Amino acid sequence: MAKVLFLIYSKEMLESAITIALNSYKNKRYEDVKVIFLGEAVKNLITLSQETSTNLEELSMAGVIDSVCFYSADKAGIKDEIVDKGITLAPVGERMAKYINAGYTVLTF
Repeated sequence: MAKVLFLIYSKEMLESAITIALNSYKNKRYEDVKVIFLGEAVKNLITLSQETSTNLEELSMAGVIDSVCFYSADKAGIKDEIVDKGITLAPVGERMAKYINAGYTVLTF
């Protein structure tokens, strides 16, 4: 089975990508599922619909969310809000390299 990293950066695809990642995790479609957020998607993490916010929380509680881009959160001025959601801020380049070097397939949204 494949290991998959969901790299979510599009604000337009944010809610769909969160739902797809959650369904992939719950239905065990892959050996492992991880999620990283960056760019435009980051500033929209704090204005999600109630359903998607619940899905995000479920992903976070399951340990599926690796991190949110520190730079993107800082630039948007929402570092504290992201940390309050229980999500780690990290340098995305390093986090992506970790998963790519471990053989994860990167799916971008």
